[in-house]
Amino acid sequence: MKPFLIAISVIFLIQCCQIECSAQIYLSDNLSGVLVDTVYYVEADIRVEAGDTLQVQPGAEFHFLGNFYFNIEGYFSAVGSEIDSIKFLPFAGVEC
Repeated sequence: MKPFLIAISVIFLIQCCQIECSAQIYLSDNLSGVLVDTVYYVEADIRVEAGDTLQVQPGAEFHFLGNFYFNIEGYFSAVGSEIDSIKFLPFAGVEC
């Protein structure tokens, strides 16, 4: 019985880590299109070039991994709400 409980515990921990770590998306260079509500890691300067459009959906989080620029020369839309916000944060955690 004890090995069974240990096996179930290990499987549960692996599944939890996969859920937490599987949605890592790294951004750099030119951006356009739609960024959905997930966590993004900015690893270099990012920009929206003239003539391009970038729309950020509510719930998106941007963690800047360093001192990078976000240059917007095109159209940028990021409309959140108090309940479903969009966050731009300095990186302050441990990556999986």
